[in-house]
Amino acid sequence: MSKEQHTTEERSAATTKKKSNAVSNAIIAFFAVVLLVGVGVLAYPSVANWWNRMHQSRAVAGYVEQVESLEPQQRAKMLAEAKAYNEELKTYPDRWHLEDDKAMLERYNKTLDVTGTGIMGYVSIPAIKVRLPIYHGTDESVLQIAIGHLTGSTLPVGGEGTHTVVSGHTGLPSAKLITDLDQLKKAIFSSSTCSTRR
Repeated sequence: MSKEQHTTEERSAATTKKKSNAVSNAIIAFFAVVLLVGVGVLAYPSVANWWNRMHQSRAVAGYVEQVESLEPQQRAKMLAEAKAYNEELKTYPDRWHLEDDKAMLERYNKTLDVTGTGIMGYVSIPAIKVRLPIYHGTDESVLQIAIGHLTGSTLPVGGEGTHTVVSGHTGLPSAKLITDLDQLKKAIFSSSTCSTRR
């Protein structure tokens, strides 16, 4: 075998080896990406739930701090406004469609909004370790992260003839919210607004 043929064969073998290494590296990179995507998909519900709980806790803590900083006169005024709103709501012709009356809807959104974020209170269910803010309205954006107050039901300040309705999701992949509600044998919970605690 001549020296030139030997060198040509070495070059050919080296080129084949480089191509083989490139293919092996591509396959390894592909499976590494598949593995990372799989781990991400599996971890998403836990990480998203942790993230949402952290924000819910901050929202409730901010609300509690803001309420505690209110003067007694401010609390009394907010409670009186909420009770007046509830009384007017009883006589409102179509209370379930407040979006048709911009003035009444604006009044609803401002009543009990202590923090300016739309939070009117919070719900606490110790048996299933739930403490969630209650926002005005039941838009999907609210129900993805917290509990929503059904527009048209009375505000949660108590009183004869009042019925407050709140709504929340169960079984979301991104937030646990009230998923464990079915585990309660007896419904013991409390709610809190700027001037009440039940």
